[in-house]
Amino acid sequence: MTHDITLLRYINAVETGDLDTLSEIWQLAQDDMALTHELLELSAEIGGIPMYLNGLVRPVSRPQRTTTHRSVYRRVALFMVAITGMLALLALFSHRDSPIVTAPIGGATPTAIPPESLLPISVDNVDQLTQIAQYGEGNVTGVKWTPDGEHIIAYGSPGYWLYDVNDLDAEPQFVDLGMTLTDVAFTEDGETLVFSWESNIYLANLMTGEITYTLETDFERGVDLITGGGLIIYHGWDYERLYAWDIEQRRERFVFGSGITGSIVTMDFEESTNVIGLLSTTVNEEGLDLILIDAMTGEQFGRDRELPGGYFPHAHVILEKDRIFVSTDGEWFKWDAELENRRLNPGTKQSLDYDGTWLGIVDLVALHDDAGLLMYRETLNQPLYLYRDERLLPVDYEPTESWFLYEDVQLHPQRNEILFFKRESFEIIDAISGKVIDSFLVKNWQSTLSHVAYDQGRLIAHNPFAVKVWYDSKVYTTPEEITFVTNVLPGKDVIYLDGLVEQSTPGIIAWDYLNGTYEELFSVRSGVTNWAITHDRDNIYYAAVSSFLHRYDLLETRNTTLDKPPDAGPNVPPSNFVISPDDKFIALSHEKNVYVYDLVNGEFLEPLTGNSTRVSNLFFSPDGSQLYSLNESGNWIVWDTTSWSEILYREDRLDIGRTVMSPDGTIIAGSYVDEVVILDARTFEEIHRFKPHLSNIYSLAFSDDGKRIVTGSSDGTVRVWGVPKQ
Repeated sequence: MTHDITLLRYINAVETGDLDTLSEIWQLAQDDMALTHELLELSAEIGGIPMYLNGLVRPVSRPQRTTTHRSVYRRVALFMVAITGMLALLALFSHRDSPIVTAPIGGATPTAIPPESLLPISVDNVDQLTQIAQYGEGNVTGVKWTPDGEHIIAYGSPGYWLYDVNDLDAEPQFVDLGMTLTDVAFTEDGETLVFSWESNIYLANLMTGEITYTLETDFERGVDLITGGGLIIYHGWDYERLYAWDIEQRRERFVFGSGITGSIVTMDFEESTNVIGLLSTTVNEEGLDLILIDAMTGEQFGRDRELPGGYFPHAHVILEKDRIFVSTDGEWFKWDAELENRRLNPGTKQSLDYDGTWLGIVDLVALHDDAGLLMYRETLNQPLYLYRDERLLPVDYEPTESWFLYEDVQLHPQRNEILFFKRESFEIIDAISGKVIDSFLVKNWQSTLSHVAYDQGRLIAHNPFAVKVWYDSKVYTTPEEITFVTNVLPGKDVIYLDGLVEQSTPGIIAWDYLNGTYEELFSVRSGVTNWAITHDRDNIYYAAVSSFLHRYDLLETRNTTLDKPPDAGPNVPPSNFVISPDDKFIALSHEKNVYVYDLVNGEFLEPLTGNSTRVSNLFFSPDGSQLYSLNESGNWIVWDTTSWSEILYREDRLDIGRTVMSPDGTIIAGSYVDEVVILDARTFEEIHRFKPHLSNIYSLAFSDDGKRIVTGSSDGTVRVWGVPKQ
């Protein structure tokens, strides 16, 4: 119970940007390995929650509010992807003859193209940028059974994979839509796939992917949907209206908005009675309303206003003909109902807590034939329960993985079989006995990549569970026991990883990819929040939640804790971390201030002030003569690194995340959600903007020859951009 409360506090701190609470929780985790593992497991999808301390703590896109089985952890993960991915630390580019590859990763070694075929990217030709390579095959964000139970659809970016249930070892059919599918459903005959991407809803032939109809909406951020009764029932994120659209007649059936005072959180449809049930937040977002709607008329006939739950509530609603179940923020309730007669009996509401078992945050799946409710938690390796005949029964289930999150959970349309999607694998179990029926790997999980760098002729790309290196016509992959990789740094002959070996304490690992070996250098119980390597590759500097600045001497294998600036405040780590090109200074930001540590004399200089809001970006000019900062208000400050005096202050109100400067110092590239914004470094004026990915950009970098821009995204790919010679 203690960990569940701590995790809830942690999620709330993430939502609000409460650094003090986050620091407190990570310090608690230093003495509680189980809590450490739970926090790390929670962060797996986003490459490590500690990374969010790297800077910007504000949403740039609305997280998905799913309609079925995804927990608050998943919604917060999506929230964090948008915020922290853009600030992920990239390794430096240092080899001018590193190849460019044209084939996507995953199978054969890519074919190199000489860099002489590209022009240096400049102010004059930046509008001619062209994609010249892609690495990664996309990602899987959710799964569903098809209505006939004969296929499993794994959907995400850039489309979906169809698995034959009768031959799960066979190659799945891939349908490339060029979109990121965030929610899917089916028509009653199972022949048409209904899905949302950005603000629109699409109908497509399931087997071919051919789009047969596009339902345009005026939503700005995204759509959640379900189908039933011949309808597409949908709402926009942060939107106080529910829409029902007739699939056969291709027209709107009704719009329901009466009494919805906040955002719709989740919904369900009861087929036999044509009833919609939804949960929406209250005006002050301190609770939830249960609302029942007749899907034939669009009229409300039942309501209960006394449910717990705040902003980003973890909530589910399940409708049965004579009962309604709701799970919200660790509590769950049951009502008697007569849905055929359009009656909810509020006086029958029960708060359920059986046998003294406190389940905490609970997800619910209603089984067929009145077999009960399967109850589970999406946290680390938690037990399953079956609620049946007013009793709570444990399910004898032994997962095939010792560490997992339930990313998505789906019930077979005819049988009481549960499909678990767990990061890189699927597992099908009997919901009553817990017996594992089958398991298989997600086809593309090792090819889902989000961060990339070139270094000394090596292409390095990774996701939280695998790092790949392409070098000298060969491909190298980290051993399976290395996981939770939040970042990489290139060394002289090895790659340094911030991650875990099996279930050890998090820390820094030296991976000798050529020989297939690795060494755990040192552990950091509270987690590394930021790090960098000197250009001579002899020292790693890093920050942790429990302390401000450390140095690890790679030659002498010695770890040293360095002094903290006297006015840095609470023990919260710096949010930006850059080393000057001559290895003489390291610049760090903490809240509104910038601190410079003199690496030669071993001391902090006077703080660099002038930012009115938190510093979100920090970088040196290529010659090291200037230090640039960009704050959350979009204002620039530039300092001279000889006198450390301010030489420029510019109020641009620029809304971009991660920023990098070209090697010649003439261009600044920044990411904004799923776009790249190019600025003239002399004037700070925008000169080009393009959309390189299907979803939010994680990482951004120039090659050091100035001929390539590389972007990594939550769509599971990294892409290379350049200007080919005519």
